[in-house]
Amino acid sequence: MLWHRDYDDFFPQVKIFIPLSLTNKKNGALQYVDKNICKQNVLLSDVQLNKTIDKNDEYKSTNSVRVSKKIFEKYFKKNIKYFQKKRF
Repeated sequence: MLWHRDYDDFFPQVKIFIPLSLTNKKNGALQYVDKNICKQNVLLSDVQLNKTIDKNDEYKSTNSVRVSKKIFEKYFKKNIKYFQKKRF
């Protein structure tokens, strides 16, 4: 899993997620953090991940703005929240 930042989030907005099945931490609940973990103009970068990216692959090269789960949890684990659907 790679973490990413929504760069279109410059202005107040509403994002709606509708789970189609029951979700929890064990089966894939959406994980997110508040945008206040770093300033808007700060780029989160994963040096180890960037070493493995094939820069010639147009699709995979977009991962250069992502952060691996291991590195993200190292610095932000206490900030991670879960969007869970417990019942219908």
